[in-house]
Order: sequence, then C-alpha cells, then structure tokens
Amino acid sequence: MRYVPDLIPANSKVLPEYFKGDSYDFKETDIKFKNFTFVVAICLFITAFFFTKHIYITLLFILQSVFLLTSFQSWIERKFRFRLTRKIISVFSLTMLLGTIVIIYFVKSKDFIIEAQVAKELKIQQEKDRQEKIEADKKDLQRKDSLNYIQEAASLTKSNKPEQAIAKLELAVKFSSTEQDRNELWKDRENIITPQALKLVKEGKYKQALLKLNELLSLDPKNSNLLYNRAICYSRVGNIQDAVDDCKIAIMIGNLDADKLFNQINPIRKKVIDYLTLCCDGSTSSTNGRGACSHHGGVCGSKAIYELDRKYGAKNKQENDSLNKVNADILQSL
Repeated sequence: MRYVPDLIPANSKVLPEYFKGDSYDFKETDIKFKNFTFVVAICLFITAFFFTKHIYITLLFILQSVFLLTSFQSWIERKFRFRLTRKIISVFSLTMLLGTIVIIYFVKSKDFIIEAQVAKELKIQQEKDRQEKIEADKKDLQRKDSLNYIQEAASLTKSNKPEQAIAKLELAVKFSSTEQDRNELWKDRENIITPQALKLVKEGKYKQALLKLNELLSLDPKNSNLLYNRAICYSRVGNIQDAVDDCKIAIMIGNLDADKLFNQINPIRKKVIDYLTLCCDGSTSSTNGRGACSHHGGVCGSKAIYELDRKYGAKNKQENDSLNKVNADILQSL
C-alpha cells in the first residue's frame, strides 16, 4: 500500500505538515547521487559515438545514458508505480555496462580476427603483385635478349653464315616470352634451313639433306615442296617405299613434280597372269595340253594375259580404279 499525495483535502488533514511532497521526487539527500548519475550519463552518451561502426553497441550506451537521467527514472516510476532506489539503479546500470563491455570484447576480438585476416590477405596480394612484377620484368628482359639474338641472327644470315644464325635463333626461342614469339622464331629458323636443305639436294648430299628435311617436315608436314625433295632423297638412297609415300601425299596436295617422280620410281608394269590357247580356226581356248582345240583345227599357238599394276601401289584410289578397269577390259577382249 502506497501513499498517494493530495488524496485528502488540506482542511481535512489531521497532520497537514506530515503529508507533504511527492513520493516520486528525489529527496535532498539524493542530490549528489543525481549529479553523479547525470555525469555518468553524459560520459556514456559521448562514448556511444565511438562505436558507430557497431550500431547495437551505440544503442546500448545511449539506453544506459537515458536510463541514468532523472526525468526518465521519474517517468518509469510513474508509469510502472514503483520506486527506483539507488541500489536498483546501480545494479541495473552496472549490469548493463558489464554486458556492454563483454559485447565490446567479443566484437573487438572478431574485428581483430577480421582485420588480421584482411591484413594477411593484403600481404599475400602485395607479395603476389611483387612476384608478378618480378616475373613481368624478367619476361621483359628475356624479350630484350630475344630481340638481340634475332638481330644477330639476321646479320649472320646476310653474311651467309646460316649455321650460326640458326644457333642464335634457337637461343632467341629460349628467351622468348610468348607462344606467338616462339612460333615466329621457328618460322624464321625454317626460312634459313629450307634453302640449306634444297641446296644439299641439288648438290647430291642426300643423307645430309634428309636430316634437315625431316626436321622441317616435323614442323610443316603438309609442305608439298619439302615432301617432293625428301622423296628425291629417299629414291636416291634406295628407300623407294618412303619416296613413293611422300610422292603420294605431295600429289594429293597438288605437286606436279611429285607426280612425275612417282611415275619414274614406280612405273606401271605388265604382269602375266595367264595364257590363252590359240586354235587354228582363229578361236581361243582356256585349256592347255592334249585335246585343246580338237574341234577347231588344232592348236596354232598361245597368247599371254597381262595385268597392269605398280610395284608400290597406285598413287591414289582413282588410278587404282582405272588400272582395274583396264585389266577387266583386257580380259574381256580376250
């Protein structure tokens, strides 16, 4: 049961001086505590703005500072009809402050971990950038070295020193930084080796020429001119089958010289596959021996049956079909 002020009219009070004031007003003895809580409230309110990065911590400090204001405490007392004593205010404020400090500790620990992770990632990125710069500088230096070797190779080529020029180009390939540069350098190298190889073929140095032609064809296997010249070398060293194979590929690409060479080293030949018996009356018989042409005036001779082919095969399917047709016509005519 609480005292309610001014419930009894003043002229009806037995002890008018006793029943005075508002039970929710601070007593004079609480002025120091009131001033202290006001100062603390101001400090908490100012502290709140140091944690604007974490809005919930800011709100907690503002709530604590508002709670310590006398006007807010009076509102609570009137609203909920109970008295906020020093003990309640102190315990509640300290509990909230300690809770806020614990939250700040965990938040700061989390921030520290995140900042450490960010710093670590930044350090890794910086190291990566540094390594990329070193690699880029290295490639740039390699490119410069490659250009120097290319220039030297060009000079040696003009001086008719192909072997030395090729050696310089091979060094340039090692120092080249991109696949495109390497391909271009191999082409330059090929342009130097090709005349050398063709010169060796003309000079009759077929074994030496084969080494260079094999190397060139490993880079450009559909070069009909190189195939034709390698076929020449193979035919001169007695490797006719390989020469024929090269000629076939070159002919398919459209090399006319290879077609001529193919006919020279692998000419069409006649092969006897059977004999026909010639009867005296002009007819023929497929039988031999006694009794042949007995009803046709006897045997007056024989005739060979030939088949056209090549030792190493036809140069293409079209020619093979053509030879088969000619053979069929020969047999039919007999």
